[in-house]
Amino acid sequence: MTVHKETFISLLDRNRVSDRREDLLEYGRDWTRQQAPDPCLILFPKTSDEVQKIVSYCCEHNIKIVPSGGRTGLAAAAVAANQEVVVSFQKMDHIISVDIESGSIDVEAGAILENVQKTAAENGMFFPMDFAARGSCQIGGCISTNAGGLKVIKYGMMRDLVLGIEVVTPAGGILHLNSNLHKNNSGYDLKQFFIGAEGTLGLITKATLKIVPKPKNLQLALMATDNFAAILEILKSAKLKSLDITAFEFFTKPCLQAVLNHAHNCRNPFAEIYPLYVMLEIDCGDRADDLQYFAESVEPLILDGALSLNHQTFRELWAYRENIPETIPKLGQVHKNDIAVPISSMPSFIMKLEKMVSEKYSAFQVLLFGHIGDGNIHVNIIDKTRMPMAEFTKITDELDMEMCRLIKSCQGSISAEHGIGLLKKKLMHLHRNPEEIQMMKHIKSVFDPKNICNPGKIIDL
Repeated sequence: MTVHKETFISLLDRNRVSDRREDLLEYGRDWTRQQAPDPCLILFPKTSDEVQKIVSYCCEHNIKIVPSGGRTGLAAAAVAANQEVVVSFQKMDHIISVDIESGSIDVEAGAILENVQKTAAENGMFFPMDFAARGSCQIGGCISTNAGGLKVIKYGMMRDLVLGIEVVTPAGGILHLNSNLHKNNSGYDLKQFFIGAEGTLGLITKATLKIVPKPKNLQLALMATDNFAAILEILKSAKLKSLDITAFEFFTKPCLQAVLNHAHNCRNPFAEIYPLYVMLEIDCGDRADDLQYFAESVEPLILDGALSLNHQTFRELWAYRENIPETIPKLGQVHKNDIAVPISSMPSFIMKLEKMVSEKYSAFQVLLFGHIGDGNIHVNIIDKTRMPMAEFTKITDELDMEMCRLIKSCQGSISAEHGIGLLKKKLMHLHRNPEEIQMMKHIKSVFDPKNICNPGKIIDL
């Protein structure tokens, strides 16, 4: 690899090619920790042309590539464990332009999500993709994993917010797929192949994203209940009353307890701690009393509730939900799963899941939260005993298999928004039939016949 390192230095410069151990460890993995990172080099291109030169050289010499964004993923899609070259987009973080007339914003792949949100806001617009890792995740990664988040119920997944992308293909070409056109019906929409492909079909270098008018008057209700059916009734009622729902989230009692015990300046919003909590955010527009009237209408379904009265209480209420991901790891070892089931199947699925864990895996605690408005649950398995990692992984693999059979019986999905990567690849056969998997392999072989782009993720050739 020494010869290749010198070539990459000539393509970039010495300061943007690293084989320092600390960089190899840092950029060779994401938030998952099950695979030991083992890349050979970390490259930091600044332009699409540099990415093209890197990929062309790798194609010619059959060097494997792992694209690296903010590395906030939870499926090991950004893990380089087999001497691959990591291409980091950290230095390609520019926000290029904003076009209010067409409702679009052009960005480089390394642009941080929160910076895109702020730039849209500074121009009087709104970029609706939003989740806890907004301060470190990159747009290229959001597109490559078809990210979801808090606002999917109104604005859709990342796929729905991408107007165009620029991609470096595994052969070293550059594709400019669509631009800021909202309508383009000229044949196959090739950009859709790359959205959610986790970098296995090419490297996204730029994107044109959809921006929308700012919500006029966001208001938030936090409601407590003791049964899941009530949560679905609240959602049904909000839809029937034509409320402009912008988020609908839920979490369980253990999640709130984790936040109260480990998050700074969070106190119980109610006099008691209840089994279940639901958060309803709506855009009231000019009708300032919509949320108040709605809360009164569902009062028989809830045990207690709180409404945002101003910006301060709005932020305080959201903090209960947003602090969950960072406080859960403080409880013990965590095994995370991101799944989806039809909303109508939620009560039955959760009851069966909790029963299965309590009967067969009683050493573990289950913490559930998620984007219930679009059927997405984050399942967190906690081991407070901190057993050896190898033992924990073995047991949670067994648990995953059982849970995935339960998901299949509900016609759900093993991945709602985090992707497949390395971690869920072994479960694909439970939710995709052999014909579908074979077709995915054909698509991969057409785009990447040498199998150099993020090899081993999602499927194996």
